Amino acid sequence: QGAGAGVGGGNGSWTESIVCPYCNAPLPRCGICLMPLGSRTTAHRDWATVCLRCHHGMHCSHAEEWFASHVVCPVPNCCCCCKWRDDEEL
Repeated sequence: QGAGAGVGGGNGSWTESIVCPYCNAPLPRCGICLMPLGSRTTAHRDWATVCLRCHHGMHCSHAEEWFASHVVCPVPNCCCCCKWRDDEEL
């Protein structure tokens, strides 16, 4: 079974929201809530942000909340200090 099979009812909207509409590849998921990063909304809180070091992604609102009290990536087993820029001292 593919991702989302049997989830979200019979209309297929859940499956359609977690795969690319062009190639059917699974969309990346938020490292915090695990929901797909793809969205048709333009609300800032739903935008995706990606760490340029470890390449893990998350929704902007989740990243803001997480990095208000953490420095390390929220993805398990990732030790990246996503919050730090290269020109800042650790």
